Amino acid sequence: MIFLRRGFKESLCSLIFLVSIGFSQEKTYTFTEEEMRAIDEDLRMLEHKDSVNLKMIANLESQVSDYKKASKNDSLIIEYQKLQLELKDDLIKAVQPEWYESKQLYWAYGAGTILISSWIVGNVK
Repeated sequence: MIFLRRGFKESLCSLIFLVSIGFSQEKTYTFTEEEMRAIDEDLRMLEHKDSVNLKMIANLESQVSDYKKASKNDSLIIEYQKLQLELKDDLIKAVQPEWYESKQLYWAYGAGTILISSWIVGNVK
């Protein structure tokens, strides 16, 4: 874009000068001082708008970069949470008692021990 150059005002003035020289044989048009001031004011306004737009573009590009980083972090967090859930399931399987570690079986072992020992004591006399 031609507005992005620093010397836009100077290049516009030189372009107007060259065009006026090129067409001087047919018809010449001289700008009044008021028209030149209006052109200068318009150029300054456009330069200001351009600088504001450049700042906005840089800001938006920075936001896009931040959003990409946040998205990457979010996907990593999701992957780690999935891994954590898998490890939790493995831990639950490892902690659950086996069939031979049940309370009912322990009760039966205790009752059987008492019954067998009382029968042995009763038969030994």
